[in-house]
Amino acid sequence: MATPQESSGAAAHIDTDLYSRQIGAFGLETMGKLITLRVLISGMRGVGAECAKNLILAGPNTVVLHDPAPCEMRDLGSNFCLTEEHVKKGVSRAEASKNYLAELNQYVTVDVLPDEKLTQ
Repeated sequence: MATPQESSGAAAHIDTDLYSRQIGAFGLETMGKLITLRVLISGMRGVGAECAKNLILAGPNTVVLHDPAPCEMRDLGSNFCLTEEHVKKGVSRAEASKNYLAELNQYVTVDVLPDEKLTQ
């Protein structure tokens, strides 16, 4: 758990214009903790994509995506990050979603966790 000093230090680096709604809802101290989080999302179908979008807009430090399954045509109806080009190339859902999601918030790092790395 972060000490008050660590939280205050993180809070000092918050873009208050970008995160004004979150600061109003959560408070500056909680927002200071939020921007230090690293979040894993496993499964990038409709719900995973929506969760990733909302988390990225909230502003954690890093969002890590995990879904090694290749994009399929049926995914286009639920994951707004995907295109027909991703389906044609057989790109994984996580890899295909990464760039779109990364553009939503420049302060958030979006990474992809390869399948062999997820063991628990």
